[in-house]
Amino acid sequence: MFTVPLQGATAQLAQDGLLMDLKQVPYIDLEKPWWDQRANTQLSIGHKLMFTISDLLIMDKDSILMFYFNKDMINDYGLEDPYQLVRDGKWTIDKMWSMAKSVTKDLDGDGKMTDQDQYGFISQTHTIHGNIVGAGQLLITKDENDLPAINIQNPMIVASYEKWIDIFNDRNNTFIASDWERNHSDIWEYMLHMSVEGRALFQFTHMDRVTTLRSYDCNFGILPNTKYDESQAEYYNAVNGWCSTSISIPMTSDAERTGIILEALTGESYYTLRSAYYETSLKTKFLRDDESEEMLDLILKSRCYDLGNFYNWGEIFGTLNSLAAAKKTDFVSGYERVLPRIERDMQKAIDNFLENE
Repeated sequence: MFTVPLQGATAQLAQDGLLMDLKQVPYIDLEKPWWDQRANTQLSIGHKLMFTISDLLIMDKDSILMFYFNKDMINDYGLEDPYQLVRDGKWTIDKMWSMAKSVTKDLDGDGKMTDQDQYGFISQTHTIHGNIVGAGQLLITKDENDLPAINIQNPMIVASYEKWIDIFNDRNNTFIASDWERNHSDIWEYMLHMSVEGRALFQFTHMDRVTTLRSYDCNFGILPNTKYDESQAEYYNAVNGWCSTSISIPMTSDAERTGIILEALTGESYYTLRSAYYETSLKTKFLRDDESEEMLDLILKSRCYDLGNFYNWGEIFGTLNSLAAAKKTDFVSGYERVLPRIERDMQKAIDNFLENE
């Protein structure tokens, strides 16, 4: 077996017919609690599951996109309690943005916003896919036959992109990493310093930052992705395929031997690694309050796996990042030129899956 990033090698091997269908591997029981049931459902194609997520791994948890916030700034500016907003179903894009704009400040008084000032929201344009997933939409969904279907023309995706690109493009209130990476040897570390120093209210980034923040004296909390609006029933948090690994088995493996060993390792991880990572490290050592533990449970239960992110057919995922990086507000026109290529590449992959039955 092997575990490599979801986007790239794993997806390519899967559609080339070089991986075993995990549903057919002896001894593997995908209905057991140590296998991620949401991943099993969202990562299958044509009812085949070439790779999935389990408690044997932690990278899928570390690569969830979510919000961090500075609790002292919430108190200092008399803002609403974000935890309660989440509980009440009112943690939305608009609510986050109104709070963010209220704390932006030109600290050095030079009349312009630079990397030395205070921002309400800090992020990177390549996270915009995760922001859009927060509206409950994936770039690629599936039809009644469990086959991929293009969803980028869904009105909710368009509306969500339009809201988020306006936020990203407002550089007076939003700090974008790529604008300043030439000024710093490690822009991601610098952005953590901004949060720690009270120069950033909200940061949208990966779960693994929780571990890094342990070494800082910082009163921070964590939050799920925002809803599009209050009418949305649930919160949704994207797993980033650039960072997350998955479990897969090459066709050249001994299926029976691999299956029994993998099931044993994964089952034991449910009782050992999961507890060490989730209960001992994240909840006990890294998080700073009981409310964050509550939020962590919510975030992990609402993970989403987007085939569009992992397979990137016709640059469906890459185009989204390019549009955001170029500050393009016209989402529909941006995708019109690549839609034929997306359709062609996706259909080729579907044909490959069906041929390998």
